[in-house]
Amino acid sequence: MDSNNVRPICWCVFALIATPASASTEAVADARALGMGETRVAIAYSPQLNPALLSSNNDKKLFWEPATLAVRIADAKRVRAAVTGDYAVRDYYHGAGYAARAYARNSLQEPGLWQGQERLMLRSVQRLSQYAARADVQAYAGLSLPNPVLGVGAYTNMYGSAARVPAADGAMRERATLVNEIGVALARQFAVYGDVAFGITPKYVDILTYERVAARPEDGDYDRRQEQLTHAFNMDIGVARRYETGWSLGGVVTNLVPMNVTSVMGEEFRLLPTVRFGLALQEAKTTYAADIDVVDQQNWVDGVKRRYFGIGAEYQWWVVQWRAGYRHNLAVDQAGVVTLGMGLQAFGFHIDTAVAGNVHELSATAQFSYRI
Repeated sequence: MDSNNVRPICWCVFALIATPASASTEAVADARALGMGETRVAIAYSPQLNPALLSSNNDKKLFWEPATLAVRIADAKRVRAAVTGDYAVRDYYHGAGYAARAYARNSLQEPGLWQGQERLMLRSVQRLSQYAARADVQAYAGLSLPNPVLGVGAYTNMYGSAARVPAADGAMRERATLVNEIGVALARQFAVYGDVAFGITPKYVDILTYERVAARPEDGDYDRRQEQLTHAFNMDIGVARRYETGWSLGGVVTNLVPMNVTSVMGEEFRLLPTVRFGLALQEAKTTYAADIDVVDQQNWVDGVKRRYFGIGAEYQWWVVQWRAGYRHNLAVDQAGVVTLGMGLQAFGFHIDTAVAGNVHELSATAQFSYRI
């Protein structure tokens, strides 16, 4: 996948879905995982989810994922309703913006008009602070050859977030991050406490941070847009163990080397290690799985803490896989997310889709793959 081609597409998506009219860094799960409550550490096929699974069983089929696309939108319905149905919010984006630009040009003829618009702007910011307009996107492609002796995989994964964050001083801040990873996964099975597989994924990482601030005119710069690109190397490590009874255990640490990135406006975006454990039970036609994050992650884009727990199940019927699950954020008090998914397979070809959501969040993903 050519990152030069994908990056403009992702930024176009940000431009569309990060606006209040239609709408951490955190990757959206692949289709099978999303349909099963975002469980993946013990059952994933993709090498970027847990490299150790390339060697955790005797599967030696080539697994090719030419395309995975995913989108998540948070609070889109409430933001759209606020912008279109609330006078103060609507006035912030239209009347207050016009008055501010006129004020900056020193062409405002009525001094009292700006004070009125400013009051409406501040009221609007207070209202908007209740709505975290946020969107995530992901584009992924990978190729893997599982083998107990030496499993090998390679992938490119681009994922990012965009959010509109009200500030206490009356400014409106738009933030976005785009992370592009290119990784090579290696795994091997060892006779340690049974057959335990270990995997490692060295990867090259690009982190693009973007900020736009719409401040009050007397503060100087009313509309400021800046971005900054950071390059680094990092790695993921994983472990997996499969039992003859059908049980599987897995663990993965992503972004093992902490990365501190300072944005062009002086704020820090931290890409910290994440730790996740999972277990699964695979039967003839049914798979059950559960995952849990060990540490909280606070996203720079919207400031929300996240630590997920997910459970899910998959049922195989003929050439169709039916999936369902539930994911809950243990770090904050908010509603859980219900997930549903479906997969079709024939002659080695796989098409998987999934949706997830609650009253505040909606996710959807589609994936095409082939196993030889």
